[in-house]
Amino acid sequence: MITLEYLNKYEKDIKNYDYEIKRITREINIENRNATVDSVSGSSSTYPYIARHFEINGRNEKRINKLEKRKKYFENKKKKLEKELEYNLKKLSEEDSILADIVRQRYIQTLEWKQIAMNCGFATEAGPRLAFNRYFEK
Repeated sequence: MITLEYLNKYEKDIKNYDYEIKRITREINIENRNATVDSVSGSSSTYPYIARHFEINGRNEKRINKLEKRKKYFENKKKKLEKELEYNLKKLSEEDSILADIVRQRYIQTLEWKQIAMNCGFATEAGPRLAFNRYFEK
């Protein structure tokens, strides 16, 4: 059952998941850029012992793997929430398909009221907003 509280919670949770996914992606990019670089001096093991310099590169794979798992966790939570809303919208479309379309465009596609009005054939942006408010004021 779709309620206004459910939609507000959905919107808040999606924003939080998006924020976490972007934050973790930034951290992964920083880890990849800040790969450990060091140099070591040595010499060949045979005569003439010529000095050589070696550069060692490395990344913190353990941390990167941990960040990628966490990112995948939030992506899965977001997908689950979106699937749940789609399921509820299918139920709502049996009752009122125009309202289901309005909710889909507003919360999944994150369109403005003006764009929703144009897509649904309303004269002004007040049309879909009134239909939305009427349904949720019951």
